[in-house]
Amino acid sequence: MTGMARGVLIALLSALVPVGNVAYGSQLAAQSSESMEVSPVKRVTELLGKMKSELESEAANEAEMYDKMVCWCETSEKEKTEAVALAESKDKELSAEIEGRAARFGELATEIQSLKDQIAEDTEAVKTASAIRDGEASEFS
Repeated sequence: MTGMARGVLIALLSALVPVGNVAYGSQLAAQSSESMEVSPVKRVTELLGKMKSELESEAANEAEMYDKMVCWCETSEKEKTEAVALAESKDKELSAEIEGRAARFGELATEIQSLKDQIAEDTEAVKTASAIRDGEASEFS
């Protein structure tokens, strides 16, 4: 049963129960003195009274559950918002780190290529120097 339907039922029961107690009060007193049976009207009013109290207690329980749910939602939203903000800042940090490392990689790749070229030149120079020395050594001997 929805909250609005319960509210309407509670209002209806509130209106009926006092009317039943007041309007039929004198008749019930006369009947109870004549016989010990509870009249059908009295039973209906008692049932309506019980239903009213049950609905009121259910409404109170639902209100309490609603308050707990609202509290949980607010707490969860706050936690999730903080987690998202933390993740976004971490994302920016890591993106900057990646860019820095990519730049360093480019520098090192250029340096490696430069050193390879230098090694090739030095190797060629050693070969040339060795050839010249071998030629001079053979002329000397």
